[in-house]
Order: sequence, then structure tokens, then C-alpha cells
Amino acid sequence: MADINQWQLPRNEANKLLGWSNDGRGMVNKDPAGFATADQGAKADTAMQPAVYDPDGKNAAIFARLPVMPEAFGAQYDGSDDKEAIEDAAAFAVAQKRPLFLSPGRTYTVSSLVLAAGLAVMGSGALRHDGTTAIGDVVSVGANSKIENLIYSTPAHGNGIYDVRVGEGSHIGYLETIADAQSQGVTVATTGQDVWLGFHKAVNCDRPFHLDNTAGGDLTSGFYCGGADYTSYMRGIRVDAARGGYFGPLKMTGRSPNAINEAPGYNSVLLTSAQGWTFAGGTLEDSGEHCIRVGGNTGPGLVNTTDISFGPLIVKRCSASAVKLNANYQNRTRRIHFESVIGVDVGYTTGVTAKRSDGLRLSHCEDITFGTVDFVVDQLATSSEVALRLNNAKNIVIEHLGARFVESGILAIDETADVDSGQGATQSGDVTSIHIKSLVGAKGAGTYPFSFDLPNHDMGDIRIHGMDVTGLTTGLAAFGATTNLTDVLEFQGRVVTSSTAAVSNPPASDDFRFDLRINGAHYLGPYRKVTANTATETIGADPFDPGAAPTQLGALYLQSQTGTAAQGNWGSGLVYSRAGASGRRGVATASKQTGASAHQMGFSVLVNGGTASSEVLAEALQVTHEKALAIPDGITAPTTVSGWAQIFVDAVDGDLKVKFGDGTVKTVVVDT
Repeated sequence: MADINQWQLPRNEANKLLGWSNDGRGMVNKDPAGFATADQGAKADTAMQPAVYDPDGKNAAIFARLPVMPEAFGAQYDGSDDKEAIEDAAAFAVAQKRPLFLSPGRTYTVSSLVLAAGLAVMGSGALRHDGTTAIGDVVSVGANSKIENLIYSTPAHGNGIYDVRVGEGSHIGYLETIADAQSQGVTVATTGQDVWLGFHKAVNCDRPFHLDNTAGGDLTSGFYCGGADYTSYMRGIRVDAARGGYFGPLKMTGRSPNAINEAPGYNSVLLTSAQGWTFAGGTLEDSGEHCIRVGGNTGPGLVNTTDISFGPLIVKRCSASAVKLNANYQNRTRRIHFESVIGVDVGYTTGVTAKRSDGLRLSHCEDITFGTVDFVVDQLATSSEVALRLNNAKNIVIEHLGARFVESGILAIDETADVDSGQGATQSGDVTSIHIKSLVGAKGAGTYPFSFDLPNHDMGDIRIHGMDVTGLTTGLAAFGATTNLTDVLEFQGRVVTSSTAAVSNPPASDDFRFDLRINGAHYLGPYRKVTANTATETIGADPFDPGAAPTQLGALYLQSQTGTAAQGNWGSGLVYSRAGASGRRGVATASKQTGASAHQMGFSVLVNGGTASSEVLAEALQVTHEKALAIPDGITAPTTVSGWAQIFVDAVDGDLKVKFGDGTVKTVVVDT
């Protein structure tokens, strides 16, 4: 066993350095001559830079791995400006290919700080802004840096400041940015090219993160953030002109005092000219305006925002919409997917007053899909004004829409889906291919839950299925004075109403269809305006009011899709299958024009009297528009059917006869 005394430290000697003995068997005092170069000696505390002192050449590999400490370059960490010392230490560390070490528990105050490119930083020492920089960057991280922890704090400040700017290719394991009180400006800025953040925490920062590549020559790519926790924010995350990025789970709470209004840009997440991004989801509270907004184009190429995926989102107390898609009124947002959205108190401002904003406001977009969307309440009586508002939208699919606490309606299609600029018809467009597969909603008094007012554009292929809508007191749907319905608009499901399932100003179109159970009764068919200039018609009321023009539609309405109006031509009809032979026709009933006017319609019964497989139907009975009962004028005497009397006109003599069940034939009227 070695003599333990050889590990004892020697006595202090003036102007000597403590180091290993040449035989490696203990610590000795050494002469520091030659320790530092003349250039370094002016700044470096020689006692803290052992890596240069190695006269025997045995310890170079060990010393080369030792970190550089800014204290060796004059850092005081006492509130005075350590900017120069840290920058010199960082430059030295990069030149020596050694890491910079910020000692745990120490706070280095800086007026500003520019860290050299390619720097590696170890330790958990903090940086503190002294508040003297009023505009521009405070801390600038050079390109391709590797930083374990960047912990930064600042006094409150106004706009124009960028607290931390991260260079391209840099990796930061843990990033913390905290202001003493509410601050404006941008907290973390980057172009995003190959930037990696393990986790970002921000407090009292109005814009915690901004990926800004608007001045770039091409979209940047490769950004990654493992997750973020933002408290007391105003404008959250903004991404401009970048592709292929990722944000992990988000926790955003506490509205900035600067964000208690619905001002443009006060969003939890705002994307413009972003492509191929993934957001893992999270809880996003207290947005000053919209929670998720996908905007238009900016930066290089002015590309549209496309191919974005959001994981499960819980949205609480946003002043405006939970999700707003609008591509600056002129472009298209495409292929955006939301796994799920739960909106709590959507439209919240201060206190418990609803701001009456739409839950989902989608315009200038196509190929948008949602999983489950549900708007619920906590502190408010309602959550969102209208659950879904559409304008200039195509190919929208929602698996489930929950709208039990809406203020004014469930679905609105109109030309004001983006009211921020009041653009109206000039910036609106067609609404087509909309499919809501499941819908649970409740609507109180005063308005229709479904409204359609798109006079200058087309709409169609709109399918609202799996409905369970309760609480109606006014009616089901309202249309504007002019409706250009070019394809199917279809309702299917259950409706409970204390009034009627009225439709205001329904379109004169065969494409408005319904399959509804209203207060327990089932109603099926196209919903066509049955009377010209009828303002309101009702599904489920008695459609037969003799002597009066009808304003209601009953259980079933059939419409012929071909042919022209002329005496003797057929309208719509029903065909019934043959007994025991599915798909083979047996008999039919049909409408038939029995007078010169298209309004003069009768009713016919057609039968199959053949024995071959041609299934030819022949008209057997007709009720004319004059209320007369008509039968064919001349047929072969029918076969006797026991228990039945048959009336016919005999083809032999033209007389009207009756053949009884025992075969007896009696003449009723002679044809003379």
C-alpha cells in the first residue's frame, strides 16, 4: 500500500503552482514560468489554466479536455459587466477546442453577449441581462454551438429586444428565459436551420419563440424542440418560412397583461409559409386572440402553409377562435390535420364575459381534417359563438363535432368567415366537400343552428351525419335570399325541438336532402321549396292542406331526375320487387301528367302480367288530376279469383263488366 503521506498537499509557496510531481506520485509546488503566452497572460488567471502548463508532456491529453472558465479571463459574477470576460473565454475555448464552463450557482451579468461559433458550453451557471441594451440582440449564440444549459434572466423591457438569438446548427439542451416582470419583444429568435432545443421554459415573455426566416433565400429546415412551458405570454410561438420542424408537448398558461384584447397576432401558435411541421399537442391557455392560427405566405417563395399535423390540443380561454385557418385572403392553406381539439370557454376575455368568437373559423383552405372537436364550458355559460364557420373552404372532414354550449349556432357558411378585414364577397369563395361524420349540439332560443348565406359563390357536397341536436326553439336551418346549391346538402340524425324543424328560405333545389328523426318521428327525402316565394317551410308537419298552398314537407318526397313535362309523361315513382326474387321488379306506383299543364298530375298503378323474364310493367289503374278513376279501355276477361270481384272493360264488346269470385260475369254498362 502506498504511503498515505504522499497524497498530502504541500505547504503553500509564494509564486508557485500546485501540480502533479513528475513521477505522478503526489502533488508538489511547481514554477509557473512558461505557463501562459504573452498574449494570453494579460487576461488569463494563470492559476486557473493548467492545460497549457505541461513541461513533461505527459498530461496534455487530460488538460486538453478541461473546460475553460470565464473567471480566468476576469469574470466577477458580482453584478458588474462580465461580457468581455465571457466572450474572451469563449473565443479561447473554441480556439483550444475545449468547452466553456459556467459554474453552477453563479450568475454572470452582461450588457450583451456574442458567443463564438462552434462553442461548447457546460455547467448550469446563469446569464443576467443588466438592462442596458434597449434594442437588438442581448445574447447571440454562434452557429453550430453545443450548450448544455442556457439559463437567462432579464429586467422587464419593451419591444425591439431579442433576448436570445440562436445560430444555425446549434443545440441547446435546456433553455430558460425569464423576465422579472412582463416584457415585450422577442425572447428567443432563430432562422431554425438545424436548431435543436431539448426544452424551453419562458416566464413573462410576450413572444417566447419566433422562428423568423422571412429574409432567407429558401425555407430553413431541421428545427426541433422537445417541449415548452410558457407562462404569462402574449403571442406564443411564431414560425415563418420553414419546413420539416417539430415541437414537442406545449404547456402555455397565464395571459400577458398586454394580450387582454383581440389584437392581430396575439396567438398561442401562428404559422405562415410553414410546411411539413408536427406539433405534439398540449394545453394552450389564455391566448390573446386565436389559439392556433395558420396564416398566409411570407419569406422566400411566398409558399403556402401545407402539411401540418397537430396532436391532441386542450384550448382554454382564448379571446377569439380555438383554430383559425386563413391564408391572408388570397392563398390556400392545405393538408392540415388536428388529432383532437377540446375548447374550454372559447371567446373568453376578462372575468366571465363571453367574447362571442367562433370555435373553428376556416377560410381559404382545403384538405383539412379533424378527429374529435368539442367545445365545453368552465367559467362561462357558452363556449364559442358558432362552433364551425366556413368560407372559401374545400374538402373539410370532422370525425366528431361537439357543440352543446355554443352561443349562436353550430354551423355557419357565409362570406364573413374572416371578419378581421371585413373583406366580404371579394375575398370569399365556394364551400364544397364538407363532411361532419358525427355531431352533438344544443341550441337555445333566438337563432337557427345551421345557417347558409353565400350569395356570390357556390356550395355543395355538404354532409352532416350522425346528428344529435337538441334544444331547438326557432328552427333547423336558415338560408340567405340567394343560394347557389350545386351539389348535395344533407342532414342525417336526430333532432329534438320544442317548436318545429323549420327551414327559412329553403333553396329551390333537389339537392337539399334529409333523413331525420324529429321528436321521435322519422322523415326522409329531398327538401325542395314546395311553393314559390315561401319564406319558411317545415320538416315533419302535415303536407296535405286541401285548398291551401303547402308550406310543409312530410315524410317522403320523390323527384324524377329525367324527362320533360308533357301530357302522358311520367314523374317520380316507386318500384316494388317480385316475391322471392330480390332485384326483380314486380309492380310500381308513379306520378303521371294527365293534363296539358305541368301542374295537372295524376297517379298510376303498374303491374307485371307477363310470364317471361323481361319484367314488362303495364299501367293498370289511374287517378287523374280531375279526380277520376281510370282503367284500361279493353282487356281480355280476367282469370277467376275466388273471393274477389274484378271490374274490367271487355276487349270483345267494349262493355264495362264485373267478374265475381265464382266466375259469374255481369255487364254494368253497355258500350253503345
